[in-house]
Amino acid sequence: MKNVYDKVSYFFSHELGGNLVITQEWVEGFLRQKAWQGSTDKELSEIWDQLQLLIQYLAVTEHETLEEISGPEYSIFIEWAGHATSFKITLQSVRRIFGVLEEFFQYLIGRRLLHTAEDLQLAAKEIAGGKRLRLLKHHLDDDELERLKHEWTHSLGPRTAMMLDDEASIFADIVERLMNKLAGYFQKNVFDEDFHRALFLYVGPANTIPSPHQENFEEFWMGFWDYFLFDYHLIADDRSPVDHFCQSQEKLSGEERAVLRDLVQAEFSVFYINKIVNQDWVECVNLFTDEVFEMPYPAVDNKMMKRLLFFGHIFSHGTIMANYVASVDISPNLRRRIKQEISRQREIFTVQQPDASWKEFFRRHSIAVRHTMHVLTTVSTVNVTPLHARQQYPSVEKKREPQPAVVEVLQRMMPKYGFSLHDIRLAEKMWSDYCQRRETQVRKPAVWAAAVVYTFSLLNSLFNASMEELAQDAGISTSGIYASRGKIEDILELDVHDARYLNEEGFLLLLYMS
Repeated sequence: MKNVYDKVSYFFSHELGGNLVITQEWVEGFLRQKAWQGSTDKELSEIWDQLQLLIQYLAVTEHETLEEISGPEYSIFIEWAGHATSFKITLQSVRRIFGVLEEFFQYLIGRRLLHTAEDLQLAAKEIAGGKRLRLLKHHLDDDELERLKHEWTHSLGPRTAMMLDDEASIFADIVERLMNKLAGYFQKNVFDEDFHRALFLYVGPANTIPSPHQENFEEFWMGFWDYFLFDYHLIADDRSPVDHFCQSQEKLSGEERAVLRDLVQAEFSVFYINKIVNQDWVECVNLFTDEVFEMPYPAVDNKMMKRLLFFGHIFSHGTIMANYVASVDISPNLRRRIKQEISRQREIFTVQQPDASWKEFFRRHSIAVRHTMHVLTTVSTVNVTPLHARQQYPSVEKKREPQPAVVEVLQRMMPKYGFSLHDIRLAEKMWSDYCQRRETQVRKPAVWAAAVVYTFSLLNSLFNASMEELAQDAGISTSGIYASRGKIEDILELDVHDARYLNEEGFLLLLYMS
């Protein structure tokens, strides 16, 4: 199963007949609300396990409405769950199931599908409100409980009965298993440099990592891992970690691969709510493309709903993809400013990648979008993006192949200094542009390669390698690097932050230095 919604769908389609007291629509609507509140897929699965017990009990007892369950009968329900399923009757587990049921009942009350939760609340207080579990009177004897268990397990067939006895869920939580594998895989030492680079990009030059006692500590790391897995580009292959994991892992089941393929397709999106469709869905609009799609009804006040700007990962058809979807409360004017600022950033990006779509821009620079929104919503500033960023550069016509010896040295040299595959491609582009605008006789490839690397570092405010280090490692003089760098700068008419060769670090720092 891909996620908790697939488990719910399978359960209602295969395990139970029709005319149920609690419908699939109610359950899915409640789970979507919990997802908006930040519940992880694991937590949603645990909530579903609790709700499933009540649905199973109602199917056996043949109640027609939830209001028919009296306060004392919740004690019978708890006893039945402990005998007929894998549910363990402890004070903690009973409090947990009452907590889930009360939230679910309040959700139904808010949708006018249930009148009151008073009996449930009184039962929860009486049974699990003290220091000890206190089951109410009128409980069932062992024979009656065994009869209910027998009716339940045989009505579902041997498959489900076996799974209950084995204390297993209907289906393994594939997504949770994958996330555990991803976490373990990317905690290897080989990815340490990537982790620190991603953390620098996520935090930025003007912020700090919160300490464990700070209120935003958990939210910070949820946001970071969302960025790292879906938007960060690995140094070695320029893939997102999720994509890299999908391509490199052989020991994955077919179901796990199917889930990973879905994860790889998740796209970063910034959107707002346009209107309420019904009790479970809202109509949303992509801030930049004006695409209209539907999302689950968020757990926010109706008056506040239209002031929120959301950002996170979604499928193209509008289903929440990632666990972490954040929002900021802003005015319509600030929303327009955010759109203007980020639109200007996309224009800068098109210098490097002409005709780039919003999807392509977000795929490369979603971290700049995150920082722009953070700065505009927390700091009193007029602009984030340079107002007069250069758009016109010397034309480059393909006349000749760049000197291959220099390219070979670049490809060997740059990884030693921590440059990414994307950095190498941009540096190669710089060398190729230079070769098109000026025919050059290359006597010492290492000199030109070092000059390209040093120039690229300065443009992007990187300090991977000093001129002295490059000269010493390549066995060349600093004067040779300096002279070649001057020629590259003059012929290409380079800017301080030249949009043609900006990498992710350079693009981000451009915003903070403007």
